[in-house]
Amino acid sequence: MQQGGEAYLARVKGQIPQWGAPSDAQQHALSQLFKVRSAESSALVEWLRGGASAEAWMARLTGAEAMRPQAALGWPYDTFAALHMQVLGALARRAPGEAYDSQEKLVMAFLHAMEEEEFCWSQTLMVALFIDLRRLAVAADSALRGSGEKTKRCDQAADKLRQGFSKVSNDKSPLAVSKKWSALHLINQIFKLLFAINQLSVGLKNLQRWVDSPLCPNHSEALSERGFPKSQVVTYQYYSGRLALYEDDFGTALRCLEWAFTHCQRSAVKNKRAILRFLVPVQLLVGRLPSTALLEKYE
Repeated sequence: MQQGGEAYLARVKGQIPQWGAPSDAQQHALSQLFKVRSAESSALVEWLRGGASAEAWMARLTGAEAMRPQAALGWPYDTFAALHMQVLGALARRAPGEAYDSQEKLVMAFLHAMEEEEFCWSQTLMVALFIDLRRLAVAADSALRGSGEKTKRCDQAADKLRQGFSKVSNDKSPLAVSKKWSALHLINQIFKLLFAINQLSVGLKNLQRWVDSPLCPNHSEALSERGFPKSQVVTYQYYSGRLALYEDDFGTALRCLEWAFTHCQRSAVKNKRAILRFLVPVQLLVGRLPSTALLEKYE
C-alpha cells in the first residue's frame, strides 16, 4: 500500500472527468492534509505513534484546532481523509490488523457515499481503496498466523469486495458513465484474494458468468474488445486459466493462459514468467512442447 499522503491526493484529484471532481477548496484542503510525502520520514509517524488522533493531526495541519478539523473538506472527503489517516497511523505503529480495520471502514464509507446522487463517484479511487483493502487483509492475517491466532481479515475483505462488485455490476446508469466499467477490476481483486487464501470454490464461477452475460458492457463483443483496460483483461484471462486448470479443464486453461501470455506487455517480464508457470504444464498435459527459446528467454 502506498503510505504517502500525496498518493491519496492524486487519487482524489485524478477522478475520471465525466464523474466530476472535488472543488478547488476541497483539493486545497486535501493537499494541506496530505502534504507529507512519506509516512516513514515525517512528523506524522511520531505524532500518531504518540497516540494522537487523526483528527488532531488534521486540525494541526489546517490550523483549525478550534473547529471541527475536517470541515474544510466537506462530505464525504472528510470521512475518507480521517480514516485514511488512521490507516497511516496504524501502519506507523506496525499494527496491520488495526490498519485493515480502518481501511475496511473507509471502503464501507465509500460504498455508502456511492448511493448518494450528489457524490462525485470515482472509479480510480474505488479501485485503489479495494486494492489496499486486499493487501492489508493479507498482511493482517499473516501477522495473526505468525502469532498462532485465527485469521479472519481475508474472509472479511472478500465479503467487502463482493459487496463492491454487487454495487457496480448492477448499476443502471447509461453505459458511458456506468459503474460497471469497474467490475472487471473488482473481479480480478476477488480472484487474487481467493487464490491467495486457496478458496477457489467460493463464487468464482458466478463472477465469470457475469462477464459472459448481457449485464456486462458490450457483452456481444470479445472480452478484449469491450472497452475494459487491456491489463485487466490479461489479468482476468490469467486467473480464469488457473481456475480452469484447477478444475481439470485443460482446453479452457490453455486458451486463457495463451491469450494472457500473448497479450501481456513485453516489458512485464515478471508477469510473463508467472503466466508460464501454469501455461507450460498445461501445454505438456495436452501434448505440446514449449520451445526451448521461449523457456530460455524467461528462465
